[in-house]
Amino acid sequence: MPKVLTIDPGTRGGAIYYDDCGGFESFSYQGFQKIPRFLDIDVCVMEKLWGTASRLPKVQANLFRSMGHWEGAFPEQEWIYVTPQEWQKDLHIKADSYGERKKKLHALAQDELQPAWNMRMTHKISDAALLMRWYLDSLDINWAP
Repeated sequence: MPKVLTIDPGTRGGAIYYDDCGGFESFSYQGFQKIPRFLDIDVCVMEKLWGTASRLPKVQANLFRSMGHWEGAFPEQEWIYVTPQEWQKDLHIKADSYGERKKKLHALAQDELQPAWNMRMTHKISDAALLMRWYLDSLDINWAP
């Protein structure tokens, strides 16, 4: 079984670590410096984001800086980049705005993953948790106890 780190690279994002022995552990981007560099990670799965005309240049710079921090912290691992559209398509979330979609994703993580993983789902780690669920599902790994 792979040891996986899934990452929502936004400066208000976070990460989820999984191994088949110890279960799941969460990290917020603000707690980035506290992530043990000795984590035995086989693969890092990061949400693939890019700049858009609607994002302010400062916001884009912070996003790309965050992505670089994560990549620099684990340079030896295999990296998989997944667009939000790819990992969210099977969730069938219908929303009229970005904020509404984020609220629905957070509610889904709270309803499904919080009890299964015995982990408090905050807005910071919800996307990373759902990305982990998507990745484990793609490998046919049961993520529920």
